[in-house]
Amino acid sequence: LQKFLNISNLNQIEVFLIGLNILESVDKNTISRTGDRSCQFLCHPTNLITFGIYYDTISNQTKVTELNKHMFNSTITNVNNATLPYLNTNETVLPAHIFLYRGIILHLVVFHKRGEEQFLWTDKIDFQGLKKPHFVNLNFVNYGQFPAAFDYFENSVFILDGIKLLHPSNIPLFLQQVEHSQFVECNHSYAQIHRSKYPMKDPQTAANFSSTGKLILKHVKKTLDHINVPFQLNGGTLLGWYRQCELDYQMKDVDIEIFHKDYTRKIPSALDNGTLHKMYRFGKENDSLEFSFSFNSVKLDIFIVYEDSDYFWVGGVETGNLQKYKFIYPKYSPCRAEFIGVLVRVPCDVLSSLKTNYGDNFLVPTYDFQWASSPTNIFKNGGWKESERNEVVQIFDI
Repeated sequence: LQKFLNISNLNQIEVFLIGLNILESVDKNTISRTGDRSCQFLCHPTNLITFGIYYDTISNQTKVTELNKHMFNSTITNVNNATLPYLNTNETVLPAHIFLYRGIILHLVVFHKRGEEQFLWTDKIDFQGLKKPHFVNLNFVNYGQFPAAFDYFENSVFILDGIKLLHPSNIPLFLQQVEHSQFVECNHSYAQIHRSKYPMKDPQTAANFSSTGKLILKHVKKTLDHINVPFQLNGGTLLGWYRQCELDYQMKDVDIEIFHKDYTRKIPSALDNGTLHKMYRFGKENDSLEFSFSFNSVKLDIFIVYEDSDYFWVGGVETGNLQKYKFIYPKYSPCRAEFIGVLVRVPCDVLSSLKTNYGDNFLVPTYDFQWASSPTNIFKNGGWKESERNEVVQIFDI
């Protein structure tokens, strides 16, 4: 291990420890970070240690060759060719995972920068016809079961078992990211068909909406990331991501959702900071809460997602008669996705969510969509009392 680290340093290759068992133990302070040279943890029964590595530090093939020649066995898997067009590269072959073996097994997860945010992305392990090396047991591998994405993170130094190592500076936040790091692509192939089949009727309006919507989404992500509140795409914005790989200007707004367990009262004030302007607040914290903000005449809708025993739901209200509605969705786990250059979250089983909301023909545009009657998953949910109006229907001056 020390020889590998020495070679990496000599070739200016930054490698950082991302093995989950080690990071979890460090986070729980169950192992020493001091210079104690006893092999408390690096000598794991699996004989496998996992490191992350940035592609731009090994883009020079001679550096990979230098690593390989000092190991008895090495295997490199490559990024799926279908993904290459979305990685801002002219390369025809990119490494995804590197396995090195010399007494111990080193798994190097290659992180590629992607999108305008330059978030970190890595592909799944695919030997693509190569024989899986005998020293690799995929049951012990922490990464590579699927493509994954992470917000960019800094690394810090610590000493473990007497060896100086880099690791993600904020270990708890990194472990949170790992839990829901699976990455899914929008439907790139259908998006091209959709643009041809349903050309924009007003390209300038679409361009203006897309530009403003992108600014809103980037602002929301920066703000909510700062207060550690995850969010997912919702409604027409989720539909635009999957169907067109872009904002659908016919939806006229940007829709996101936040799980009730992640909700904090900091959210409205954090967002209403001069860029966005608060328009509406409907519902109560424990029932049908939603917010609307505005920027350059484009509306941002934020829905709070509640959990029942076997489904998720968000609320809605008719402001005139105070009729309440419930939109029911199948339960889902969040995945990561790229949307207009920004790393966001979407339901992993996005098709179930879209079909539940828009029906089986969700790929066909609807030009007269009405929020209180068009969705296939909407149900009446009682009503607010007139005495509650001032609390559950708040409209603000812009």
